[in-house]
Amino acid sequence: FTTLDGKLPRMVIEAKIAKSVTWSAERQEEIEADYQEIRNVYNIPEVDPEIINFMLKECDFSMEHADGSFLEHLIFCHDYSAIHYPSQSPTIQLLHSILGTATNTFAMKVAKISDLNSLLTEKEQLHIEAFPSILRLLTNLELLEELTLNLHRLNDLQSIRYHRVIDNKKCEMSADDLWVQFNHQLVHFIDFLPAANWANNASDPVLQSFVNISTFLEASNKR
Repeated sequence: FTTLDGKLPRMVIEAKIAKSVTWSAERQEEIEADYQEIRNVYNIPEVDPEIINFMLKECDFSMEHADGSFLEHLIFCHDYSAIHYPSQSPTIQLLHSILGTATNTFAMKVAKISDLNSLLTEKEQLHIEAFPSILRLLTNLELLEELTLNLHRLNDLQSIRYHRVIDNKKCEMSADDLWVQFNHQLVHFIDFLPAANWANNASDPVLQSFVNISTFLEASNKR
């Protein structure tokens, strides 16, 4: 993470995120075989060439990522969403970070938002612009705590208002869209979970966030 300054932030990242995982050759072959089988069974849509062109020409996705390239992360989220959340557009997962990552890097300038939106549906626009904001609200924990205290009357919730991370624009989404967004957040966390030994990684902040949102979705019947 080239944007990190100071010894302490780098130490935290190296201890918690910057892992180098090595799989045995046998396990690699098993994973690859499983993946190819899934590709044959499920009809995973190809990414819109216009969107790829926009990402390459108008954005900068060269910022570092914890495990592999940033594009690998985006493609994982896209394909996983296509298989396990087929009611929603996988483009949302592909572009979830285009308006801001968790480490406050921005692949795209604010001036390009209208160009981006011309390639998207209204629902895709809504969830892509909300993603960085809702991620921060979930990390803060207060939102989930408030919702959990009101599980008995979630059906009365009408909407949520928040600020768009990239430019602080005031935004709003319906409660129904909020549950959809929470499920998108759950999918996104999967790519950051510890590769092994979950019991020994209980203090991992990403694992904790995954458990928190997963527990809420289960308790509220919104998964």
